[in-house]
Amino acid sequence: MLRDEQEMFVSLVRLMFDNPNIGTWRFKVTGENNGRGMALFVFNTSKYLQEQKYSSAEQKRVLTEEVLLSKLGVHVKHIFPMVLQPLQNSLFETPKEYMAHFYR
Repeated sequence: MLRDEQEMFVSLVRLMFDNPNIGTWRFKVTGENNGRGMALFVFNTSKYLQEQKYSSAEQKRVLTEEVLLSKLGVHVKHIFPMVLQPLQNSLFETPKEYMAHFYR
């Protein structure tokens, strides 16, 4: 179980990096049933990583896994609140409200 935002982002980014062909990530609030408490995060990791590699190749730089993970982490943390889609708007009106329940 994830306990805080930092732990969630570290875990999510690692999963995204290791599985770049997965484009939709599903989140579930513990204790909710029948589809309640679910949210989706849609992001094309494969495309993002390719763009980063291409950009660095143009600049004749080599990106290590650590640098790519860091860049992905910064980008995901920035866009996450804008892209996360709670599926039950009647329960959670904003991604921030959803995530407050997610970490309980």
